[in-house]
Amino acid sequence: MKWSLPSFPILAANPVVEGASVGQTLFSINRQAGEIYEEVSELLPLTDNQITIWGEQALVLAQSGWHGWEAACTFMSTSPFLFEALGFDGLMQRCEYAVSLSEFSSDPAISYLQGIHLLLKDQQCSEKMACLEALGQDVKSSHQHANQLLANFFTVASQLALAVTVEAFTAWCELGRMSLYRNRQAFLMFLKTELEPLPLIDLHEMSLSSKASWADYLDELPLLRKNLSSQDLCQWQAVFSHFAGSAQDLKPLLQALAVSPSRVVRDALIRLLMYEFTDTTIAACFLSKYVDLPVDQPDVIRNWISKGHDLFAGERKRLEAFFSLESAAATDYLEVLRGQVNFDSCKRILQLYAEAMAGFRWAILSAEDEPQEQGADYRFQSGFDGLTIILPGQVNQFSSREANFLFYKHAVLHQLGYHQWGTLKALREIGKAISTYPQPRLAAALFARIEAARIDWRWQAEFPGTARGYGLLKQSLGKSLRTGLTGPPDLFEQMLLTTLDEPADAREPESAFMVQRLESLRDACSTVFDTLAVLDDLYSLLADKMSTVVASDIVMDYRRTLDIDGALVNLPLFEIEGAVQLTEGEDLLQLAMKIDPAGLEIEEMKRGDVDPEQGMMMTDLDEKPDIASSDEAQSESDKMSGLQEALAQFSRRNKPDRTYLYDEWDFLIEDYRRRWCKIREIKDCEMDLDYFQAALRDHRALLARVRRQLDRLKPELLVKIKGVAEGDEIDLERAVEATVDRLTGNTPSERIYVQRQRKGRDVAALFLVDMSASTDDSVPDSEEESASSTIEAPEEFDWSDPAIATVVPGTRIIDIEKQAVILMAEALEALGDSYAVCGFSGYGRDQVEYYLCKDFDQALDHRTKARIGGIKPCRSTRMGPAIRHSTQRLTRTESRIKALIIISDGYPQDHDYGRDRNSKAYGVNDTMKALYEAKQQGVQTYCLTVDPSGHDYLRQMCPDRQYMVIQDVHQLPDELSKVYRSLTG
Repeated sequence: MKWSLPSFPILAANPVVEGASVGQTLFSINRQAGEIYEEVSELLPLTDNQITIWGEQALVLAQSGWHGWEAACTFMSTSPFLFEALGFDGLMQRCEYAVSLSEFSSDPAISYLQGIHLLLKDQQCSEKMACLEALGQDVKSSHQHANQLLANFFTVASQLALAVTVEAFTAWCELGRMSLYRNRQAFLMFLKTELEPLPLIDLHEMSLSSKASWADYLDELPLLRKNLSSQDLCQWQAVFSHFAGSAQDLKPLLQALAVSPSRVVRDALIRLLMYEFTDTTIAACFLSKYVDLPVDQPDVIRNWISKGHDLFAGERKRLEAFFSLESAAATDYLEVLRGQVNFDSCKRILQLYAEAMAGFRWAILSAEDEPQEQGADYRFQSGFDGLTIILPGQVNQFSSREANFLFYKHAVLHQLGYHQWGTLKALREIGKAISTYPQPRLAAALFARIEAARIDWRWQAEFPGTARGYGLLKQSLGKSLRTGLTGPPDLFEQMLLTTLDEPADAREPESAFMVQRLESLRDACSTVFDTLAVLDDLYSLLADKMSTVVASDIVMDYRRTLDIDGALVNLPLFEIEGAVQLTEGEDLLQLAMKIDPAGLEIEEMKRGDVDPEQGMMMTDLDEKPDIASSDEAQSESDKMSGLQEALAQFSRRNKPDRTYLYDEWDFLIEDYRRRWCKIREIKDCEMDLDYFQAALRDHRALLARVRRQLDRLKPELLVKIKGVAEGDEIDLERAVEATVDRLTGNTPSERIYVQRQRKGRDVAALFLVDMSASTDDSVPDSEEESASSTIEAPEEFDWSDPAIATVVPGTRIIDIEKQAVILMAEALEALGDSYAVCGFSGYGRDQVEYYLCKDFDQALDHRTKARIGGIKPCRSTRMGPAIRHSTQRLTRTESRIKALIIISDGYPQDHDYGRDRNSKAYGVNDTMKALYEAKQQGVQTYCLTVDPSGHDYLRQMCPDRQYMVIQDVHQLPDELSKVYRSLTG
């Protein structure tokens, strides 16, 4: 836009003192003003008439308002410069403009005059002055009494005008005018914002495309400036204009950019990828997760973006979830594109592989299932402790799935090697040897590195087919180590490179000696004692040139080195394992709960000491144990508890609470939100043994009825027993052996048959108790309820026994839930079924709490009873993740019948269970999906609720009407046994 100088009429003189000269009048107003007038009037090359007009105009300015003489002084002082640049008419017009500004205060006029004086240094000052004065007039018109605002404007504008081109200053003025028309606060923000280094013309063009975009930009600019430099903003300006041109709301993108890491902000690739989006909200979602994407594979990211748009075009919520990496579709397709392999998808294969290589089953866990205090990064967790193989949750180090799976495979091999090649059997000797060194921690760190190399070399010698995978992994790790070096490798770094089959500089005698000693461990018959010998030779070379921190902190990728301290704690279990043959389904952890490492000196017979076919159930003898525990029974329980506590110190189960991540179903996007909920499994529960015992004492009659219900369950599992004299079918293998014996003249065996024998019930049940805050409510008085209370339940239940309900006034819902579980636990002890008791609560998706009161393999001793008695109301009811975690626990039992019984007082809810806190739909749909997942994995589920409105959501949530709404809460303990019969009978 071309600006012209505004025209101001010359005012007539209006002397204060009639007949006095201009100079005298100015002296009468202010002595300084008079002195400046006399001085400047002598300097100005004006005619007498022009001097008169100039003086009279200065006098008008001095009389214009409060402290007008200050503005007159400024005008007269700058007049020689203004006259030289603008001529007499231009000088008078500047004065007249200043007069118009000084109506209420001299400050705006002074700032204006000083500003245009500053602008005289610019060759294009006339055009810039025109822009300045035009916007100044608009500010004055919009805010007539805002003198400080006007003065501030002239100061800021004149300084900027001197620094930028006419085009840029014109754009700045237009942006200022848009801010001014918005509101005063927006204009103040505009003046405070340093826009000078930014592309003002581009900003102006963006504002012309969308005034709302400029408003958003101005609002977020202070926050943007904290994270982005002026250069960064300039580089992003084209992206802003791209979205502004399509009338998009810039605020989501600006807010995401303001909190993004610097490496994301300055990545040229992401700015190019922004043009793949047309919606700023979706682009902001992508920007927030950019750090989790394979930025070194641009084609992968572009294909992934294209896939998201193709799948969910026009479906905003699903697009947001996809580009936020929250939906299963997003993570799964990204894994396919970049070759990532997840632990969950190959866990079973790795377990079989480990069993085939080692000869027995190993517990294999993801690093993300480890206690959170150790972190989720596989590489930085503590080393292999001899009990459990720990693997990363996902591997995407290589571009192909095959190579990433090789990482898993060889990580398993490496940890198995400590068992396979004798390291664990020599732990005592290792510990003694290391303790003799001046710096035991340094010696332990060196031993771990050297022994890790020997383990790999032993596998390669024993199974040459592993060489290819080891070569790939060692080459990648060696390259990573060399990249991190700031100079030539020192002796320790040379040692690491040698263990990775990397060429080492062996010109120095020390290096040559070190390489020679390490190479000796490549022998196919090398032992851990050879490693100790090498350590002894190398310790003196390395001890003075490195620290313990250096030795232990260097990441060795797929090699999870031996944690000597942790392995020594578990040493008794290794010794037991060497003498006992593990059966199918057992591992060292299960063995730890069965065998006394002190020599198995247990005088009394305990449950499980008699084989199933040699014993009889007490229910078959029609005998019932006394409810009140005798001193002898309590003593036996205490002894068993003491045995388990002694073994627990060697078990990983005594480690801090573990956390688990679970998907959550979002019905709005019709997909899972990956790894959305974090469950913390709590074993250190509150204890209240008195509550458990009181519940049994107060409900003797109800317990007897529960037992009668469960007595009707008969063992029904038939197990094939081979090698018997009589049976239902012939054992082909033994029949062939008998035939061979007969033909060779030997006496053949008669045990060539297979017999089907009935064994005990193969059942695992988990009782999941709702511990939400609402269970703290009191139970309604049964006399106030309808006498015809009905219960929604399957028709096959036996309703012949009369209901027994004796509830003390003031009893809470949580008390009824606990009493029901206590009675079931006591009855199931006689039946012999495996069962667990757990509770759940929490607050938010990152704080789901799962209380493990009794595990399947734990006895119902005084500690377990106390934990069940200690169940109390907590917080919210996020039911989906609790059901998924319970399902995983049940599937690991390998029982034929698996039952999950959920006892709750209402619908699933949590403060972030869906975007709308008041909506039940999200929680109900996620719980429905979790129950369906359980059914797919062979777990039968049943929901019991005391919520009168339960029919409204349970018929939608539970499959095949597997639920019961108990309208008389007093009947919950009684009905629980009937539900159990229906699931396991």
